Amino acid sequence: MKLIKYAFAVALFIPNLAFSFDFKGIEVGAKSDIDSISKNIGINCHDSKPEPGGFCMGETTITQTKAEISIIYDAENVVDRISLKFSPDSFNTVKAALIEKFGKPNSDITEKVQTGMGAVFEQNTVTWLKNGTIGDDMMYLNKYAKTISESQLVIISKAGIVKTKKSTQKRKSDI
Repeated sequence: MKLIKYAFAVALFIPNLAFSFDFKGIEVGAKSDIDSISKNIGINCHDSKPEPGGFCMGETTITQTKAEISIIYDAENVVDRISLKFSPDSFNTVKAALIEKFGKPNSDITEKVQTGMGAVFEQNTVTWLKNGTIGDDMMYLNKYAKTISESQLVIISKAGIVKTKKSTQKRKSDI
C-alpha cells in the first residue's frame, strides 16, 4: 500500500496523459456490450451468464502471452474495471507495449520486496493516470501481484475507483 501511495505522490510531478484507457478496444468508463467484449477480448461472456452490473472472465492474451482476464461493469453496461494476470516472464514485454500505446507512465517505481521466507525480489509498479489526475481513470502494472508467480495489469475507471473505496469502507465498518 505504501508503494501505491508513493506512486501517486510521484505521479503528481510527471506530465499529464489525456486519453482513455482500453484493452483491445474495450474502454473503461465507456458503455460496452457482451458481444463486443466477447469478440474483442476473445472470451465467451455468454457462458459466464453475465447480467447488467456483473462481470465476465476467461482466458485471453496480452502481447501474445496467455492471461486471465476479468471485466466488471455496472447496470448500464459501463465498464468499471479490467484486470489481467499473466506470467512475470512477460512483464517487460507488456510494459514496453503499454508505453508504446499509452506513452510515458506517470510513475515507474522499482523497489526491493521480501517474501515471508526471506527471498528478495525487485517489484516494479508502473502507473498511468488519465489527465494526470489522481482519482480519475487509471492503469497500473505490477511485476508481482499477490504472488511472485503472476504479474497484474489493472485498468479502472473513475467510477470503479469510487465503488472500490465505498466497498472498502463498508467492509471496514462491518467489524
